[in-house]
Amino acid sequence: MKKLLVLTIVSLFALMSFAVQFGGGGPSVVYIPGDQVMDPLGNNFDFTDGIFAFGGGGMGRIGEAPIYMGGEGWEGYSNKSGVKYTAAYGAFNVSSQFSPSRYISFDLGAGFGGYTQTLEVEQDGSGNETTDFINGTSPYLNQISFDAFTFAPFAGITVSPIDFMSIFVRGQYVVGASFDGWVFENGERVEDTDEKYIYFYNISAGFTFGF
Repeated sequence: MKKLLVLTIVSLFALMSFAVQFGGGGPSVVYIPGDQVMDPLGNNFDFTDGIFAFGGGGMGRIGEAPIYMGGEGWEGYSNKSGVKYTAAYGAFNVSSQFSPSRYISFDLGAGFGGYTQTLEVEQDGSGNETTDFINGTSPYLNQISFDAFTFAPFAGITVSPIDFMSIFVRGQYVVGASFDGWVFENGERVEDTDEKYIYFYNISAGFTFGF
């Protein structure tokens, strides 16, 4: 999933090189409300404040029609009570715009990509030597993760106060499915949870340079 995230960021800069005439891109911040976060620990982790993620994206116009294609990616985490929760998303986006004026446009589209959730817990160990590492008595991070293929429709509004810069606000609903569900680092499944699907919404805002 991290490779997918890197790919979308690279796509961003590639699109920005054509920004003035063909498209644009820029940074964004994403918020996932606490009640939308999947918790395999049975409410043992406090997600009340939700998760803030940071990333970026870019879009390019296809022909004369108001059809745009591009990519986006973001990652964020929350760290409480010794448990670190990380969420990462990357997708290929297709969207269209309706512009009632030169300053305001309404966006509608969908993303096709992937989403990864990771939980890490630091385990205490009594030794800090190589033999402790081999014997399993050194400090280490115990990790489980959840990878899913996703479909994520979105809608938003874009305000363009000047020609080369826009500000957008967007809502998105993500649905996805995982082949394995939650797994340990060695690939073994977590047997006491059978979650295979995700569904949550997020709210994002950001700047776009170009178009």
